[in-house]
Amino acid sequence: MKEKLPRVLLMNICTCGVLCAVAQLLAITRGELLAFSFSRYVLNFAVAYPLACLAGLLIPSEKFGAWACRMLGLKLGPVYAVVMVCSINLIFTLVFSTIMTWFNAVFLAKQGLHVLIPGIVRNYLPMWLVSSFVSGVISRPLGRLVERKQNRADRALED
Repeated sequence: MKEKLPRVLLMNICTCGVLCAVAQLLAITRGELLAFSFSRYVLNFAVAYPLACLAGLLIPSEKFGAWACRMLGLKLGPVYAVVMVCSINLIFTLVFSTIMTWFNAVFLAKQGLHVLIPGIVRNYLPMWLVSSFVSGVISRPLGRLVERKQNRADRALED
């Protein structure tokens, strides 16, 4: 877990940052918010980021992604990588759409649990697409870069 921590911390900054903005933009387009609120963005990021880091460390999502790729008979390569990222984000989007919809609609806006399921359903597809894109194009490459640097530093210490 110690080896995974720097990668998870970095990857989730990008992903949570973008998703918190996208969630607000979705609410604005639906008329649920009047305008973008930086304070709401910061509050959402402050809740989502630690939860995402904890989930990234504890949920074996890579195993699920690898399983999905095996079920589709994929070999390592670009298609494997895309399916892996999309599979991992199926799990995380469901978890975080549920938590963040509850936090914003039920806890902050005091709308009641009746808005939870419709909110998750409305937001799931766009949030999954954005999450998959950001994690595949920005976050994962940054995470791999951190891992490589960490591995080089570890090898230098061993020598």
